[in-house]
Amino acid sequence: MLFWPFFRNFADPKKYSMKKTVGILLLLSIFACKKQNPNKYRDPQVVIDMGDMANTTSTDPVTVAALIKFSKKNYPGVDSIVFAANAYVANSNNTSHVQLYNMTTNQPIGNSEIIANGLYNDTLYLRSSNIYKSLPEDEVMIGVQLRSGIPGMFAGTGKCYLYLYRR
Repeated sequence: MLFWPFFRNFADPKKYSMKKTVGILLLLSIFACKKQNPNKYRDPQVVIDMGDMANTTSTDPVTVAALIKFSKKNYPGVDSIVFAANAYVANSNNTSHVQLYNMTTNQPIGNSEIIANGLYNDTLYLRSSNIYKSLPEDEVMIGVQLRSGIPGMFAGTGKCYLYLYRR
């Protein structure tokens, strides 16, 4: 209500034409929008669910989680991406290896491998280092691969996530 006397004058047809009133209001709205920071209301962290639990006894990597289309370009301002999984084994002498896999190029994504030897009841989410530079610029299909460290021994993972962080 503080600005009502000011704006009331724009609606007075004796002083301002409709064209002039709309033009002035348009300029005021453009000025107000330029003052705002467009990144102010973006979430500083985005979480992408990469799929549910899986297990294997194979030492050859097996694609176990949902495939997603992913492009860094779809997340403006992101400068850090981290892969997280809660890998586990049935015997602590074994290791569970979980990694992101680029299905488009059939290559593992560098620095994304998580290795754990914790038992199921003791699992914690482990995180990779920043894999932002390891991910390609273009859109690719990404999956999660799992393998056991010892042939015939059980290894698994719970839900896996990608964490994207904005500056």
